[in-house]
Amino acid sequence: MSKFTCLEIHSEQHEFFELVLQYGSESCNVSTFIPRSYKQEDEEGIERKKSRLVLGHGLHEGSYKGKRLIICRFKVGDPVGTGRGVAQKDLLVLFMEGANQQDVIREFLDELLEKNRRDPPEDKFQVYRWNICGSYWYVESLQNARTLDSVVLPKSLKNDIISDFEQFLGDKTRDWYYKHGIPYKRSYIFYGPPGTGKTSFIQALAGAYRRHVCFLQPNDPRFTDDVFKTCLQEAPDNSIIVLEDIDALFTSRTSMNRSCPLTFTGLLNGLDGIGNAIGQLFVLSTNHLERLDPALIRSGRVDRKFEFGYCTHEALQLMFKKFYPGSSVAQDFADVVRAKTDAITAADLQQAFIANMYNTDVQCVEYMKQKFDLSKQKQLEKEEEEAFKELDRRLKKERKILERKRKLEQKAEEEALEKEVEEELKEKSEDEDSAPVELPASESS
Repeated sequence: MSKFTCLEIHSEQHEFFELVLQYGSESCNVSTFIPRSYKQEDEEGIERKKSRLVLGHGLHEGSYKGKRLIICRFKVGDPVGTGRGVAQKDLLVLFMEGANQQDVIREFLDELLEKNRRDPPEDKFQVYRWNICGSYWYVESLQNARTLDSVVLPKSLKNDIISDFEQFLGDKTRDWYYKHGIPYKRSYIFYGPPGTGKTSFIQALAGAYRRHVCFLQPNDPRFTDDVFKTCLQEAPDNSIIVLEDIDALFTSRTSMNRSCPLTFTGLLNGLDGIGNAIGQLFVLSTNHLERLDPALIRSGRVDRKFEFGYCTHEALQLMFKKFYPGSSVAQDFADVVRAKTDAITAADLQQAFIANMYNTDVQCVEYMKQKFDLSKQKQLEKEEEEAFKELDRRLKKERKILERKRKLEQKAEEEALEKEVEEELKEKSEDEDSAPVELPASESS
């Protein structure tokens, strides 16, 4: 042992644990493996499961820059029950040849991190999720990047967002932020009815500007203010952090999820950007801007607000031409739709085009005249809105009941404590009264 410097890596340290496992599998003399599966697209774009082998339990020897390197993997602790059965904790111990090799070990780990930062193919972007148990971001999937042209929005809205995005990412902008001591981050709110293209455009921006997308859903009982701060600080480089449906998290500073301990103040502090990754981009989306507290969307905390509204006459024609390139009836299509409703989203239109996937452009226009009906969809949306209001009322009632119950429990605890103190004082007084009194020697004689 005196000839080696040791490094312990617990399975909870997921990022380093997986990186060292992968390194050992590729670079060490391995005799035992454990199988893993992963998904990969084939040449036809179909996802298929593939197998790979990672380091098994036992001793595995290799080298790093001429130094002997040994990786030991083994189980520790007693088996415990989980939702997936019985499990034991995994532990890796890395032995680097030589005493006091801390610098070499750090260099080794930095190389593994750098190797893991490989950018995805140009037509892909990575989607990350936050693992609350292990406190790390993990790649959930590799998505096909949408082009900016594939998302139909009013030209002025699209150009405004793209222009702001590009200006923020420019070197001159970064230098200006540094020069004036302002945290180099940018926050947007995309708001508007469901199905108007908010999430789609986020994905298109990620693909166009080579950014990862980190979806954050603070709804776990362990998601505290400190956890929120940590996950922002640990966000992958070149990423967009997305908080979808922010109105479902807080309404007028009141948490909509009583099981989640994240506070409104913790949310604000995280968005302020102090201590976060440099160049961080935030996108908050909401269907109801009016429900958000002014403190959340004030200038400096949210830099720009962009409204994603119902399809304009221009957007109707653009979307029709997207599905029927070169058609001469795009104007007729827009006129037919506009005659029926002013409140139609891109998602509504998409369903209509799916229903007409084997029809001609003229047949699609005829379908919109004769069969297209948004009344059922709008009725469902109205029912969802009423259900949301009912849920809001129920949550407020439950919070009041929980608060009242907490106060009653606290009062009962205080009364019980007072009673206990009184009983102890009474017992002490009785003991003192019953104790024998020693008389002076003269009196006792």
